[in-house]
Amino acid sequence: MKRKNILLIISDQHRGDTMGFTGRTGCRTPNMDQLVKKGVSFDQAICASPLCGPSRTSIFAGIYPHQAKGVLLHDNLGARGPGHPPGTVSDMMINDSSVRDEPYLTNLLKGEGYHTAYAGKWHMGNDVIENWFERAWGYNNKQYMEWLEENKYPDGWPLNDMEVRTMREPHMSIPHTKPNLIEPEIANDAWIADIAIRYLKERPKEKPFFLVCGFNGPHPPFKISEPYYSMYDSSDVKEPENFHPGSGEPKSKAGSFYRALWKDHGDDWASWRKTVAVYRGFVTYIDHQVGRLIACLEEEKVKEDTLVIYTSDHGEMLGQHGLWHKMQAYEEALRVP
Repeated sequence: MKRKNILLIISDQHRGDTMGFTGRTGCRTPNMDQLVKKGVSFDQAICASPLCGPSRTSIFAGIYPHQAKGVLLHDNLGARGPGHPPGTVSDMMINDSSVRDEPYLTNLLKGEGYHTAYAGKWHMGNDVIENWFERAWGYNNKQYMEWLEENKYPDGWPLNDMEVRTMREPHMSIPHTKPNLIEPEIANDAWIADIAIRYLKERPKEKPFFLVCGFNGPHPPFKISEPYYSMYDSSDVKEPENFHPGSGEPKSKAGSFYRALWKDHGDDWASWRKTVAVYRGFVTYIDHQVGRLIACLEEEKVKEDTLVIYTSDHGEMLGQHGLWHKMQAYEEALRVP
């Protein structure tokens, strides 16, 4: 029996309600909508953890984050405050050798004759990704910055811009928006899609393939290229009923780092309209890259033989419940496409 190819697309921080076919936000995602028309939408999908590393561990290891020894359930990349030792990317990968050193998912697929490749954000240890996949690139942000420099492009990596990062410790991204002056064709997620497209074209044609494309967007900072930055009118963004903290919220929320970042940006909805509008533009930009991948499947004449899966590692609070970012057991951070 001929085995289906598998294209797994994982975005970062994409809320389940921000997809065109749901009709809930006005965000346009024509390519994802086409996938739904020809496939299945799992509308009740909940991530294993509202944090990148633990959630991705579950996706690839097939276990819950708390079952993976060494996974920090409340920490990502070891980005900690004063007095805490710095972590490394590999901290987030499972330290249990039975899982870390034996990539069950890709070993299973390789045993069934699949060619495996990975393009883009991995977030589970740069030192182990090549044990999992036969080809891998784009998993280290330095690779993108080096590519920009080699091609004499301006610095388009948003996290290098301290205007979109908090002065608080740790220096994570904030809700402030800013247009990225580089062309959208050379922005990070287009570069990642380019790698995935190259892998599709260069794959061994006699084998079925398992290709993962991991986008960094729509994870903040919300510094994105035009026309996506100005694509949605902020005046159309309506205030959600749960924008402010609820009266019965856990006490831990009031003094949390994410409440402080919310207050820094503004505790009135007017401060957040542009943030949400640009987030929607970012989602449409990711959708455009999804369309490029699907077009490549058609060009390679393998679309009908390929199972295409789109999901995200977790959602985004976008100011709701008086919180920013993720790491919250609320619908906004847990529900994924």
